[in-house]
Amino acid sequence: RRVFFHDGPPDSVLIMCIHLQVLNLHGNQVAKLYEVDKLTVLAHLRSLTLHGNPVELLKGYRSYIVGQIPQLKSLDYSTITKQDRSTAAVMKSFTRHKRPVRRHYNE
Repeated sequence: RRVFFHDGPPDSVLIMCIHLQVLNLHGNQVAKLYEVDKLTVLAHLRSLTLHGNPVELLKGYRSYIVGQIPQLKSLDYSTITKQDRSTAAVMKSFTRHKRPVRRHYNE
């Protein structure tokens, strides 16, 4: 049950692959963290490889991925540790409680 994509998986493919356990997106030019959000539909995903993508250079990358896809056991060929999960939980709770800035307009 391994699938390799060179241009990233289309959304329609992901919906059909809900039992996918290993996904290798090495070198697919994934650049934004939110692009990974569509992988949350893969409830059985255990191993994800995004190595070689611009997104891996972003601050908080590993924590974001672990927070979004908590069932992962491995990310970029590296086992997800308790510390990774703890950091992801803190990061996720911080962003969850962030309130939008309210603007006051003088009329």
